[in-house]
Amino acid sequence: MSEYDAMRQEARAMSCRERLELDRSLEMGWKLFPWECRAQFRIVSGVEILCLTSSQMESLFAKHSYLQEHYPQIEAIEDDPIPQLLW
Repeated sequence: MSEYDAMRQEARAMSCRERLELDRSLEMGWKLFPWECRAQFRIVSGVEILCLTSSQMESLFAKHSYLQEHYPQIEAIEDDPIPQLLW
């Protein structure tokens, strides 16, 4: 197995958070995945997901206006939109 294939296998075995941390630690990661490297994990209804902030979404729409046209419901998640029931 080549060194490249071994590295790919290792990356596939990583969790999303581990891969993101690896990308953030490498200059190439920032070049290849700039939006992902800037995104932050948020907890929505008890599930941790990767989200963009409002300012990041505005920047993304400015560069790629078709996204807002094709996905008008898309929005940033700053806080958990699903209220928790406190019993």
